Amino acid sequence: MNYCFVVGEVSADAYAAEIIKYIQEQDSNAYCFGFGGDKMQNEGFIALRNLNQLSFMGFGAVFKHWKTIKQNFKIIQQAILQQKADVVILIDYAGFNLRLAKWCKKNNIKIVYFILPKVWSWNEKRIKILQQCVAINIGIFPFEVDYFQSKHLAIQYYGNPSAYFIAQYKAQNTNQNQQKYIALFPGSRKQELHYILPTMLDFATQNQQYQFIIAGISSLKDIYPTTLPNNVSIIFDENYTVMQQSKFAIACSGTVSLELALFGIHHIVVYKTGFWHYQIGKRLAKVKYISLPNLIEDNVVVTELIQHDYNLKRLQEEFNIHSNQSILFNSNGMYNEKLYTHISQKIIGLAKK
Repeated sequence: MNYCFVVGEVSADAYAAEIIKYIQEQDSNAYCFGFGGDKMQNEGFIALRNLNQLSFMGFGAVFKHWKTIKQNFKIIQQAILQQKADVVILIDYAGFNLRLAKWCKKNNIKIVYFILPKVWSWNEKRIKILQQCVAINIGIFPFEVDYFQSKHLAIQYYGNPSAYFIAQYKAQNTNQNQQKYIALFPGSRKQELHYILPTMLDFATQNQQYQFIIAGISSLKDIYPTTLPNNVSIIFDENYTVMQQSKFAIACSGTVSLELALFGIHHIVVYKTGFWHYQIGKRLAKVKYISLPNLIEDNVVVTELIQHDYNLKRLQEEFNIHSNQSILFNSNGMYNEKLYTHISQKIIGLAKK
């Protein structure tokens, strides 16, 4: 069977790699191709485009790179047709993947969507595309089941991939819990590093009594400063190692906030972007919070410092309040050891139909 994957985010690369591994265990003739990252390629995936050619954040960046995005769309269309994909697996990356879903539907190509677009946050109109074009929708948050059912979209939920990977990591790394650093997670995109990392480094410089460690992304290695404060070090592509060695964290909004909560690490969630991007996003958003722990609990589990609130003074104030507190986060129902078994079986079953 031929399986086409379209992944545009760093965290989704790991999730897709695990799906590919399980598919290959059950289908010895599996051919997996499409758009993805290094972890997927380590499982034998044929990448037509890598993540650094796909990830554009913000309205301005999308406009600037529109020709590249359009070219990428043509490349994946041609590959799906030429390789006669039996099923297309879309993972997150909503702006690109929802458009591709409509094209697949017109061409009678079956789709599984894993990590659904966050329509509960903004742009509910996208639900129609999921209803009309996608054969199997798989959510990753417990609250999504009731939400999507209330919108007349049937979804399946088998657990959360972050909870799955963290449980595996903890089982294999029981003697590394040093908890001596303040961890800095400035994001996984160029734009995030540009807006978020400088204030983190200023904060580290202001707090010389602590040791800080940056969780870096090797594909963006050239973006990080060549000279760091003397109490700051950096580790690339080892987020869980950084987490297990940390007692507190400051993190860009995203999957990493949920991962920190699952590790039991209290943290401050920060986010900053360009003025117009922020103004547009603020008007479109429908949720009270931007961090996943707060969204899941529907309560303030971690402090959020957004846009103008993300400054050195506020960061210091919140750190002084929360640095010695424990995080209170309920992860019940998020871990399922058979998560990827279920997903791969659904994908293979649909491919065979």
